[in-house]
Amino acid sequence: MSAELPSKTPPRVLAVTINWNSYADTARLLGALRTLACPACETVVVDNGSTDGSLDRLRAGFPEVRFLALPANAGFGAANNAALREALERQIPYVWLINNDALPDPGSLDALVARLEADPRAGAAGAVVVDDDSTARIQAWGGGHIRPWLGWVRLHRAPAGPLEFLTGACLLLRTAALRKAGLFDERFFLYWEDADLCFRLRKAGWHLVVADTRVRHKGSATTGRNRHLRSFHSGRSLVLFLHAHARHPRLKSFAAVAFQSLGKLVRGNPAAARGFWEGLRSGLAVLRNAAPP
Repeated sequence: MSAELPSKTPPRVLAVTINWNSYADTARLLGALRTLACPACETVVVDNGSTDGSLDRLRAGFPEVRFLALPANAGFGAANNAALREALERQIPYVWLINNDALPDPGSLDALVARLEADPRAGAAGAVVVDDDSTARIQAWGGGHIRPWLGWVRLHRAPAGPLEFLTGACLLLRTAALRKAGLFDERFFLYWEDADLCFRLRKAGWHLVVADTRVRHKGSATTGRNRHLRSFHSGRSLVLFLHAHARHPRLKSFAAVAFQSLGKLVRGNPAAARGFWEGLRSGLAVLRNAAPP
């Protein structure tokens, strides 16, 4: 009788989500992660300066989870970086970034890890992100591509190319790739930071893959119904992204913001149109005044 071969030890994973005044969404996600029963996976919640008592409630309800509490809302990239730096220091091979308003299928983490394990040159893996309602309409098959002159993101609804970025709603990152490409650029407070990181991963020689697993996602949980705020951050981050990755970035920034704001005006949304122009001015000010990342 032949001896049994020892089973392969699963790679360690740090699952990271951000909480900001949103107990219900974060608690729902943590409840789902609790059922994964993955001994190699550790969950960390980065609290982005919550002021509604949600951090204390989450600590009481999920004692198995570790919490990193930031003193104020530092933005999406900076909050994730707090956990990513720890993963690099501890030599954890994979970090799973998942939005707190997302709900993964039970097998999502296994599928994402298997996808990266099968391809040593893949720096990041995304999932099939679907609406969190009865339709389960596909929001993004992993990610999509960008038309810089229009400031337009086209999310793929099925396997397609070119895949230029993966959405940060669900993203498994290989820490070895982050050592080459760097962490999130913390000048991006909200939006476009996932695309920026993916572009830098690709520039560093890594490629992007998608695991065929579903993750439900509400979307716009941070800015809610504030159209002006959402457009402001979108316009501001768009300017930073184009400056980093596009030829003729200033010209493309003005063209893209003009296109986006005109579309908002045509749809009867002047507050959002104004937000894009204010975001443009803010983004240009960051580029004038901030030191390189």
